[in-house]
Amino acid sequence: MKHLRLYKINYSDKELVYKWRKKKIVNNFFLRKKITKQEHHDWFKKKMNSKKFSAWIIKYCRKKIGLIQIDKTTDVNVCNAGFYTISKNYSFLTFEIMNIIHQFIFIKLNFKKISSYISKKNKNFRKLNKYNGYKEFDQLEFNNKFIYSSLKKTDWLKSRSFFYFKKKYGKL
Repeated sequence: MKHLRLYKINYSDKELVYKWRKKKIVNNFFLRKKITKQEHHDWFKKKMNSKKFSAWIIKYCRKKIGLIQIDKTTDVNVCNAGFYTISKNYSFLTFEIMNIIHQFIFIKLNFKKISSYISKKNKNFRKLNKYNGYKEFDQLEFNNKFIYSSLKKTDWLKSRSFFYFKKKYGKL
């Protein structure tokens, strides 16, 4: 994991992130398929101005390979989080990235729960989510293509994923 890092976005990343957002591999699993340049600009400005809820570039061996973001929800101690990588070539890092995000959210930011929607067709990611302790709620479908999922800190701390991560990297 020493080659995998997160860096808060900066203004020089704006065009790159917009380009990534339009890529089919990324866009395929988003709720909103089309986004204008102005909408992207507004989103990026909001993320840049936020201190706690923001977006981070994922770097692997100093190469920018994806993005994570965390957003507030209306519930106390609950956030929404997601990430993507820009190529299937980096899919081998998915487990590591997920654990870095969970550690950041639950340990550093001290949230108690992550809630989000996930594409029904993203079966591999859904399996990995379950390995991390996520629960899916089929009755809470959105747009018939997405379902609600959530992860409580207590469930993550009991998950096989957490134990593997802790065993591999030591104290969090």
